[in-house]
Amino acid sequence: MTLQMMPNHTPVTPPEDEASFKRICYQIRIPGSTEAHKRKRFTRVQPTQQPRWHNQSYMLFLALRQHHESSMARTDLIKSALTLDKKISEERSLPRVFRGKTPMNSASAILTNNSDRYFIPFKPEGSRSMHFRLSFEPGNFDSAFHEYTTWQDQLMQDWTHYFQHHKRAKLVQDLQVNQEETYATEFDEFIAKRKKAREYNSDTPRTWHDLLSIQNGVIAKQHLPKHTPLGFYFGVPMTEDEFDSLKDGLGKASEMAIMYRKTVIDPTNSEGNLYFHPTGEPLCPFHCIEETPIRENVNIAFYEGDTVNQIVCWTKREIEKGEQLFVYSDPNPCQHHTQQEADNHRDIK
Repeated sequence: MTLQMMPNHTPVTPPEDEASFKRICYQIRIPGSTEAHKRKRFTRVQPTQQPRWHNQSYMLFLALRQHHESSMARTDLIKSALTLDKKISEERSLPRVFRGKTPMNSASAILTNNSDRYFIPFKPEGSRSMHFRLSFEPGNFDSAFHEYTTWQDQLMQDWTHYFQHHKRAKLVQDLQVNQEETYATEFDEFIAKRKKAREYNSDTPRTWHDLLSIQNGVIAKQHLPKHTPLGFYFGVPMTEDEFDSLKDGLGKASEMAIMYRKTVIDPTNSEGNLYFHPTGEPLCPFHCIEETPIRENVNIAFYEGDTVNQIVCWTKREIEKGEQLFVYSDPNPCQHHTQQEADNHRDIK
């Protein structure tokens, strides 16, 4: 298979459907979006090579995480990151990530741009300088699951717009056809139309169980409109160095982990097994979606959401009841690895 700040918006809208989503929805906005990829696509780095996580953004992240308080002032954080960079460079025989003529300026620019969304900037009352705290707590299942359920609750409100938009068009068509039917009285006609409208309204999903079933893959239980968010890919956010040392190659961890920018979204427990409810069903149905290298069979995609570490499952086209869900699996994983390495080296100035 090719996600703090609790959102005012749930998922981002994929770029293909900008025209169809000009209407006002409950929480949707229309930014550009980035497709998320499974981590297994990235070629493993040999011990003699520079680790994937060894970059400027992560050095600032690590400095803030190791601090005894939950936040730091900009200047203090930058100085701490530069000291840590020197220490790691000497201990691991790696080049420094801040090695330009003005390393403090480079670090300050990373904090300002925050392209990997590691930090939340804020200015404490009475302070003249900007402070920063982490946007998430790595490796914390409880925090990740709380956010996941919050996102899902918010999405259920959006489903009314997505599914009713499709059904209202069909309802109008059906009612127009029903104009040819004859009724004993105007009241009988009114009751018949109200009954038909209630039937459509009652079909709005309330949970993913109304939309999907898991049986040798994931199957649509009803018609799924094109460009509709079905839910979120659950996983516990981890930094790449932690994942490399604790989970890489353990059980299904490497196979199932997905990337949100430079953060690993890990859907497995300490033994590398997928999370399940006590009832025995999967914690997240999207862990069970089958992959395919055949683009014509793909009907689902994962996109980076508006919120930190949020991965959204979108329909790429209309999916009929009984149809199986498939997500694209790139047969050439090295291409993504090469691009990430280029991104890592680009911020070394």
